[in-house]
Amino acid sequence: MGRRNRQARRNRQGKRLVVQAAAALAMNPMLQGFVAGRIWQGSAKAACVPGLNCYSCPAAVGSCPLGALQNGFATRSLPMLAYAGGFILLAGSLLGRFLCGWLCPFGWAQDLLGKAGSACGIRQAPFLGVRTARLLRHGFLLAFVVVLPLFFLSSPAFCQFICPAGTLQAGVPLLLLNPELRRLVGVLFYVKLSILLLVAAGSVLSIRPFCRLACPLGTLLGFLNRVSLIALQVDPVRCTHCGICAKACPHGVDPVADPDSDACIRCRLCADACPTAAIRLGIRRQDPAMEKGTVP
Repeated sequence: MGRRNRQARRNRQGKRLVVQAAAALAMNPMLQGFVAGRIWQGSAKAACVPGLNCYSCPAAVGSCPLGALQNGFATRSLPMLAYAGGFILLAGSLLGRFLCGWLCPFGWAQDLLGKAGSACGIRQAPFLGVRTARLLRHGFLLAFVVVLPLFFLSSPAFCQFICPAGTLQAGVPLLLLNPELRRLVGVLFYVKLSILLLVAAGSVLSIRPFCRLACPLGTLLGFLNRVSLIALQVDPVRCTHCGICAKACPHGVDPVADPDSDACIRCRLCADACPTAAIRLGIRRQDPAMEKGTVP
């Protein structure tokens, strides 16, 4: 029975990886851009996509909402701020950090590296506690998304100096494909490449370190976890308070004590681990024991 349950959990998490791959392809379908070494410039580029997905990726068909928000602050454009902020508010109100766990391409990349680490026998553990990680995320959001673009740089500081998703999706491919660009590479690119390599190494050793410690988009979505339509709910009748779900959470969240924690990415590892099926992920309901509407 234990082996069967473990296999069922692996199958359910395998489905999540498939959904993540499909979402990444849907946001980056113009694969010919990687061959041509050029950024696609269709009219859809003005629209935001629901994930940390770089505008400058050669295959991208939309804009990163975090980049749009920074540009709104940098240019002091109220229409851009209203659009980017409204998009994040709408996406967060509907999905919360389900978007991080199921739809974000960079989250998927970290999950794949985590799977590789597990396959090599590495026992992954969260870097830092929930509170410390939260303070770091809030600091990155405030400093690089709001304060620096608005008051000091007039440019999207997080994209410019840190974003490992942009380095992975745009910086590395474009430099490999364009000799002219390689001649223009400076210190900043190597700093960002070092950040990407650090995140990659951290993803092998720990589950999603960038999401836990630095991602401003995940931080904004986390604020809306408590009201989002898609929610994690615990049936108080079925729950035996065994603590297995808390041990299964890669982000250090106790789903029973705080199912709407801003650190929860709705990956449903806790639900898969629960021996009494007391945890469900689905449409938020007044009665958490209701089974209808759950996410498979």
